Amino acid sequence: MNRFTEEQIKKINSVLALSNINIDLTNEENLNKSLSDLQIDSLRVLGIIVNLEEKFNVHMDDEEIAKVKNLGELLNLLASTINK
Repeated sequence: MNRFTEEQIKKINSVLALSNINIDLTNEENLNKSLSDLQIDSLRVLGIIVNLEEKFNVHMDDEEIAKVKNLGELLNLLASTINK
């Protein structure tokens, strides 16, 4: 998670908390688990994406979002979008 500042990590955690997701983002194993293994369905994923985009004032590419299979990939997409 060194690709995010401490403030950005707080924002990410607050977005995940809105969806009742409490995951240690420093644990790569958690980040690599599939969204379904983490019991995150497509509706929750959509909510997370919308909230992340609002929190960070960015828009993530829909085609790239469709490829996301785990939280690590979603956070990588967010990081690349922020750093454009």
